[in-house]
Amino acid sequence: MPSPVLGGRREAREQALLLLYEAEIRSLGAEAMVADVVVEPDEYTAEVLAGVEANQERLDQLLGERTGDWPIHRLGAIDRAVLRLAVWELTERPDIPTAVVLNEAVELAKTYGTDDSGSFVNGVLATLADDVRSDGTGHGSAQRGDG
Repeated sequence: MPSPVLGGRREAREQALLLLYEAEIRSLGAEAMVADVVVEPDEYTAEVLAGVEANQERLDQLLGERTGDWPIHRLGAIDRAVLRLAVWELTERPDIPTAVVLNEAVELAKTYGTDDSGSFVNGVLATLADDVRSDGTGHGSAQRGDG
């Protein structure tokens, strides 16, 4: 199946975010969450869910090193889900430009999080993206800004 277009991937990210949030609230794994939904998630959503679940410990470690005085477990569930999704894309999907990952995460945080979520997510991810993608692989560095 060809890669989804931007609008399709945006919708897939949004669906993945909501399913990650619900899975955490209900203490379900990705596979159980997918089996429990009425409409089967698209391929990219399922990839994100499985990837975040399989790499959650590493993702949380990367995040925990950059959230300052806020341990990952103390973040709001939506912010935590947005950050995990974005860090998974930054570390596992080099084909997605850094600026796109950051922009999409900030937009999801603004839409579903608190008034401060967008700027918090942007700050954490901009620092993290510089670290995980500024390694000479040509994936670019983080775009700073709220965009």
